[in-house]
Amino acid sequence: AMKVIVFVKATPSSEAGEMPSEQLLADMGKYNEQLVAAGIMKAGEGLKPSREGVRIRFSGTNRTVIDGPFAETKELVAGFWIWEVRSMQEAIAWVKRCPNPMIEDSDIEIRPCYGMEDFAAADPSGELMKEEQELYAKIENMSADEAGIRHMMHEWSRALEAKDLDQLFKDYPPMLSSMMPFRRTKLAVWITSARSGRTACRTFQTFSSPNIETSRFMSQETQPSCTACITLSLLLRNIPAAKPGCG
Repeated sequence: AMKVIVFVKATPSSEAGEMPSEQLLADMGKYNEQLVAAGIMKAGEGLKPSREGVRIRFSGTNRTVIDGPFAETKELVAGFWIWEVRSMQEAIAWVKRCPNPMIEDSDIEIRPCYGMEDFAAADPSGELMKEEQELYAKIENMSADEAGIRHMMHEWSRALEAKDLDQLFKDYPPMLSSMMPFRRTKLAVWITSARSGRTACRTFQTFSSPNIETSRFMSQETQPSCTACITLSLLLRNIPAAKPGCG
């Protein structure tokens, strides 16, 4: 098997932000259903016009941000799929079955992805491949709640370094309001115990399991041992109590 990225190239209409017709949306939806049913499609997204994007140019240690839009329409991408196929010929056959994704003539480009085996010469021990596989496994097993919490913790860490208390609470209320009640309760209990120096060390899967009673979770008083718990505990012990409305 091989992984490919299938790029839908931009056109004047996609760069103008023209939305597809109801018929085209229906046709593309059926096509995507076929890809999923065949076990080929792993991901896919449509992209907004380049006027809403940015580029970052790298030159030595310098980083320059360039705002869109970008002039070279034919070189831009309006959408993509990630497929897993047996061969390039299979990918070509599937692309030929695709409805024209644009109102005008358009192009779809297929690019094979590198696999870790392609870097074998630079990784003779196989350690880098092992680490990469572990990283992908972590990504696949990460829930949306865990990703949100980790993102919030990262932002908190940066805000703490900058001593920016407003930023510390920026994502706290929105994240809690988007959670299911039992997850929100468990996170609140965790944060409360961290503030008082009593951190219940749990993996983030706790927030996805409704079977763990809150009372049991509250009563478990252990020193944090996982990196995530330690980080959150340290962050929360070094900031004041939540502002009104942030609980």
